Amino acid sequence: MANTYPADGNAGAGTANPTLGLLQVQLSLEQAWNQRMGIALTVAGDNNAAMLYARPSVNGGYNWYFTRNQQDDQGLLLDPAGNVAFAKDVSVAGGVSVGGALKIKNWEISVPDYVFGGDYCLAGLQEVACFVRRHGHLPEIPPAAEIEAEGLDAARMILLLLKKIEELTLYLLQHEERLGALEAKLERSAGPTA
Repeated sequence: MANTYPADGNAGAGTANPTLGLLQVQLSLEQAWNQRMGIALTVAGDNNAAMLYARPSVNGGYNWYFTRNQQDDQGLLLDPAGNVAFAKDVSVAGGVSVGGALKIKNWEISVPDYVFGGDYCLAGLQEVACFVRRHGHLPEIPPAAEIEAEGLDAARMILLLLKKIEELTLYLLQHEERLGALEAKLERSAGPTA
C-alpha cells in the first residue's frame, strides 16, 4: 500500500491519491473483512485506545465503528444507509434535537387501550379532585419535584399522558350521556310547545 505525506495538501495512508480530506486512510478489503484495522486514537500511558474501523454489513457495504478496544458491541455504529446506532446508553448533558422521527422501542408499560375495556375501574371525579387537592398532581403522574430530582422517562410519561387523555374521553362520554338524559327529561317535563 502506498502512503503519501506531502508537505502541503492531503495526506494518505493506504492510498497514493488522497482526495477525500486532509487525511485519508484507505483500508484493504482484507483489513476491513477479517481484521479490525483502522485509526487508533490513544493517549500516552493509557492502553484503552479508541478505534475507528470498518466491518462488513449483513446488508452489503460496510458498517463503520467508533469503539473502545475494537469491541463491535461498544460504542457507535454508522451503517451503509447512514443510520447511527449506540451500543450503550447515551448520556447527554445539553439539549437533544431530532430532525426526523423518534422511535422508542423499549416500552416498560403497555399502551393504555385497556382503559376502554369493560373491566377498567375509572376513578370518580370526586376521588380525582381529592387526590389533586391533597397531592398537587394527577394520580399516577409523578410530582414536579420527583421529575426534577430523578429525570423523566419520556416513553413512560407519553403513555401515562395517553392514559389520562383516554380517561378524560371516558369522563366526557359519561357527561354527554348524562346531559342527553337530562335534556330528554326536560323536554318531556316541558310538554308540547304551542
